[in-house]
Amino acid sequence: MQRKLPAAFRAYGLRDAEIAVLYVLWVLWFCDRYLGIKGLSATASGLSVRLEPVS
Repeated sequence: MQRKLPAAFRAYGLRDAEIAVLYVLWVLWFCDRYLGIKGLSATASGLSVRLEPVS
């Protein structure tokens, strides 16, 4: 696809990157709003470690 349709290949790559950025922004928003966590961990398990225990 890269050689036969370079414009479509670039558009696909850009859209893929946009989706990744939107996902990270959503995770940041969700963690801040619902979990009270500021910033981002590298993994989901890293986020869970930062959660405060429920009493």
